[in-house]
Amino acid sequence: MADPIVQFGGPEGEQLAKWQAAEEKRIAVLQRAATRKLERQLEIQKRRIEIENRPERVAHRNPWIKDSDGPKDGKLSRDQLAAAKQKEEDERWRKYEEETERAAELEEKERRHQEKVEEARRQMMEKAKKLSLENQRVIERARQRVIDSQADLESSRTKMEESLAAAEERKGELEKERAARDKERYAAMKEKYHQCLQRVQQLQKDKTEKLKRDYEASHKRFDKQRAVVEAEKTEAIKNKMNRQEELRKKAEKELAAKLERDEEERLAKWRKFTERHERANQRLAARKEYEMTKFSQAPKEDWKHYLADNVKHGQQQEDMQMHYHAGAPA
Repeated sequence: MADPIVQFGGPEGEQLAKWQAAEEKRIAVLQRAATRKLERQLEIQKRRIEIENRPERVAHRNPWIKDSDGPKDGKLSRDQLAAAKQKEEDERWRKYEEETERAAELEEKERRHQEKVEEARRQMMEKAKKLSLENQRVIERARQRVIDSQADLESSRTKMEESLAAAEERKGELEKERAARDKERYAAMKEKYHQCLQRVQQLQKDKTEKLKRDYEASHKRFDKQRAVVEAEKTEAIKNKMNRQEELRKKAEKELAAKLERDEEERLAKWRKFTERHERANQRLAARKEYEMTKFSQAPKEDWKHYLADNVKHGQQQEDMQMHYHAGAPA
């Protein structure tokens, strides 16, 4: 079925062609506006991702990599670190889901825009059909008027028929030319629309791929930073164990030196005690010798007294020797 827009000519056809051109121009403007809006949104999203991937933003989101020595006492424990990591992972997934929902919304907007374009074209076709029917009714009324006045215009019938035949032929040629132009315009508009649609789809695909690459890159950076933190923690623990080992060796050395000094002092005291004991033994031997001499020279009635005194003095010496030997070094 031919397009109703190109089924008639005359002033009505020219007015309808102008109206169709205005509608096509308005549709093209709406498509360009939608495309520019999508490009602006993509540029804003790209700028936002670049800002989020700055080092200061990454350090703000990951406070456990703030110091080179790893988490300090009183800041973040292992559970808190795992919770922060899980929170960061949830935040990235939330952003990814928001971007996916935003892309779906853009696709839904594009679909609604397409529906509006189709509705505009349908209305345009209905208006063109109504105008075509109205034009046909006008032509029929004109023909009826010509038939009614045929008796008065019998003399000019031949001329009028030739004029009508020429007009009809010219009308057919104009209609063919207009139909060809409209067909070319419609094909060009359709091709342009498909190109715009393909571009929007490609932009959405590139956006999804870029978001995926950015997520993978941020995940790799996070793993690298976590490996650096783990290495620094291991190195700090190793250094702490080395310091503790050095302190232990130093304490053992100091303890050995102290024990050696105590042993030397004890040996010196023991030598002093031994010398004093030897002198006491020598004095005891001299006293015994003196007592024996005195006992041998004393009368027999005094022996019992001397024997009791010697036995008492000997027991005291044995007790003193046992006391000192009990504290002697091994």
